[in-house]
Amino acid sequence: VAKSKGQTQVVEELLKIHGVNDIASTNDNNNKALIDAARAGHIRDVEELLKIRKVRNDLDNNFLALMAAVKNGHIDVVNRLLKLRDVRKNASAYDNYALRAAARYADIDVVNRLLELPEVRRNAHTNNNEVLILAAGSGNIEVVNRLLELPEVRRNAHANNNEALIRAAQNGHVEVAQELLKIELVKDWCDIEA
Repeated sequence: VAKSKGQTQVVEELLKIHGVNDIASTNDNNNKALIDAARAGHIRDVEELLKIRKVRNDLDNNFLALMAAVKNGHIDVVNRLLKLRDVRKNASAYDNYALRAAARYADIDVVNRLLELPEVRRNAHTNNNEVLILAAGSGNIEVVNRLLELPEVRRNAHANNNEALIRAAQNGHVEVAQELLKIELVKDWCDIEA
């Protein structure tokens, strides 16, 4: 309970008691606590929980913790979790789910951090450019512009019947729509449909 409520001092003291770390490492609630701490942006709690070997080595829950931090824009927690080799290695899993979530929910700092990872950057255009579609639909011009810096994303900006432009327009994101219309393939698709 203390872990998920951001009571780092209580967690630190409990982990000093002989045997508590062993008991804690067998408790699935620690993995839930890690996800809760990541979701809430409690970096110190995340640090303490990652001292428990079983928590640190639980790839599935660490990925879920990364997703919770990404969706809530907690860049400190994202950075800490990406220090784990397996989390970093799997950051592009599920068709770049982390980047898709960042494009939809988070801020530019999280998107930039994820794009530092070669595999994430290399696959940013997968799923019919869904990352761009989500960013355009949410109206995040900074994220849209950052994604358009990637050649494959830009080259496929018209993917899925110009869905990025359609989502931007449907949601009233004029600035994003105008930016997309600067791309020849997007503009050409509009001319064909007209």
